[in-house]
Amino acid sequence: MRALPLFLCAALAAPSQTIYSLEEYVGTDFAGDGKPALLAPILQPQGLAGDRDGSILVADAADNRVRRITPDGIIHTVTTDLKEPYGVAVGPNREVYIADLGNRRVRLVTADGAARTFVSGDLQQPRNVAVDANGVVYVSDFSANKVYRVTPDGAMQVMAAGELKGPAGLAVDASGALFIADSGNNCVRKLINGQVTTVLADFGIVTSIALDRTGRLYAAGGDRIAVVSPNGEISVINTPAEEVAIDSNGRILTVAYKQVRSHFATVTTILAGSRQGIFAGDGGPPTEWRFHRPTGLARDAGGNLYIADSGNGRVRKISTEDELSTITTLEQAAYFTFDMNNILHVTDSKAGIVYKRDRAGKLHVFTRGSGAKPFRNPSGLGFDFIGDLFVADTGNNLIRKVTPDGIVSTVAGGGTSDQDGFGLGIALKAPIGLAVAPDGTVWFTETGKLRKLGRDGRITTVKDVPLVDPRGLRIEPSGSILVADAGTHRVSQSEPEGRWKVLAEKPLNGPTDILLEPDGSILVADSLNARIRRLVPTKGAAPITLASLRILHAGTDKEGPIAPGQVAYVDSDDRLPEKGVRVLFGPNNAEILSVEPHRITLIVPPTTTLGLTEVIVADDIGPLAIASVEVKASAPALIGTIRNEDGTPNSPDAPALRTSPVTFSLTGEGIAAQPVIIVSIGGIEAEV
Repeated sequence: MRALPLFLCAALAAPSQTIYSLEEYVGTDFAGDGKPALLAPILQPQGLAGDRDGSILVADAADNRVRRITPDGIIHTVTTDLKEPYGVAVGPNREVYIADLGNRRVRLVTADGAARTFVSGDLQQPRNVAVDANGVVYVSDFSANKVYRVTPDGAMQVMAAGELKGPAGLAVDASGALFIADSGNNCVRKLINGQVTTVLADFGIVTSIALDRTGRLYAAGGDRIAVVSPNGEISVINTPAEEVAIDSNGRILTVAYKQVRSHFATVTTILAGSRQGIFAGDGGPPTEWRFHRPTGLARDAGGNLYIADSGNGRVRKISTEDELSTITTLEQAAYFTFDMNNILHVTDSKAGIVYKRDRAGKLHVFTRGSGAKPFRNPSGLGFDFIGDLFVADTGNNLIRKVTPDGIVSTVAGGGTSDQDGFGLGIALKAPIGLAVAPDGTVWFTETGKLRKLGRDGRITTVKDVPLVDPRGLRIEPSGSILVADAGTHRVSQSEPEGRWKVLAEKPLNGPTDILLEPDGSILVADSLNARIRRLVPTKGAAPITLASLRILHAGTDKEGPIAPGQVAYVDSDDRLPEKGVRVLFGPNNAEILSVEPHRITLIVPPTTTLGLTEVIVADDIGPLAIASVEVKASAPALIGTIRNEDGTPNSPDAPALRTSPVTFSLTGEGIAAQPVIIVSIGGIEAEV
């Protein structure tokens, strides 16, 4: 479990601040390389192509990689520098062309493994590729409704447009005829000598086509394959096929049920894919532990860690001996809690059920909600001190209570008001995270909000909390609230008195839950990165030693909003260190221009996140002071003085002559701005 040298994060904890480092904990990108392809985790196989050596290329769109299956059944990764690759084709020199749809480009991987961008530019959604014997590449642009011809030197021209709708699969024959899967029009077109004809119509949505050596066309129709002979005769092969290709041995290759299959005569053989998506690792070493959209986290009294492996439909356990196993399969495991007897409860969001695990380790239905209003997508849950279970009934926009004898009632939501007040009179919006404080207060998150439901039935919203899609929620022993916000990709902390601090952001991607550990660390379900990460307190965190800290706009010399990339000042009444000083805006180090006894002049990091941002001043030993500043996309102001042509400051005693040039500086435009500067002097526009 490797520590990543990514950034430092801070949260106030008077009289000192706790500094965290972000580490990887569990979860890998293990793809089964070098092992049998039948065991490989493949999430979304798309494009298929056969190579001359008998190997098979397959693009895994959801795993952002292209794989090669060698004739001996072993799988390897060709390249991972991709985003949603769909089409793949092999050129005359065994180079591999990839329709890198998410990156809006076509990638080229040579036979020796070197990768580069072959063409990008005007492409919107490159869906598939085909290559002829001369190395000319054809690219279908799905959303642009175009097919391009690209010569080996990268010159592009439009081959077909207008009549196409969602062009996808491509194939080119020895005569140069180009076949196009016109998916939006439910047909296959043929383009030759500028003439377009239809060779297959009304067969359903066809996104993949292939040609064999005899010129027969194969079109994948989802639950069957159409075969069109050179003279136009049509027959059908009744086999599931989302994709189709022909390999060098003449076998028909298909994708179905997340597997790559071959068909020869009457024999169907599975070549790759475990039918379990990107699930891997049970019983194996940690380097092979792979999850898919993990959501909830929990640890029992014995120290075992439970992970809701939502995308794989499993509840998985990491034992104290570091052994990974699946304890049950659910439709969509979501979140956990324990009752006062340390009995695990888990929500199955898709099934609308809260399960209870018995002493023997088996799950039983605890509640489905009430008969009149069953749960819809239940998520966060927690017990209070008298044994009542509270559930965030996300799909019904309610907070529900389940008594120990199973009686279900609604305690918040279902009303019409968007203001704080009596819980049953308020309209909630997709509550997800939920935690119960020791005093019985129910804290919960809904879209863009952190709220609490008191024992008196009233709801209060925490003000000025910059949340977008908050999910997981935990209460620290100090009373602070931790929130995992999948919308801002942050883990943040809200103190009871209202201060709000970011503990971690990059490289988090869609965090959904947090778990407080006995050693003071914090586990984070980094859902879209398929990881569980850990925030670890840095030992010997230094106390705050500067009495004051102010972030000033360099143009106004006042506190107020600043913009990424601008010049700003950090001022302190105390004397600043002369050496080793650095300033962090969130996780980003600022470029320091100068350090004076009480002022640091710097450039706000261009990557600073908009909104309320934490600023830390530190030296070689550790952090010295902390403050917050509002960051906006643009906050322009003049900086310094206007200077005359000879460089002297402009003033009543040193005026500028008419028609003479003067110089001034502007800061705070923001990195995204491309301003058109207009200057007027005395109401008359000046030449800039």
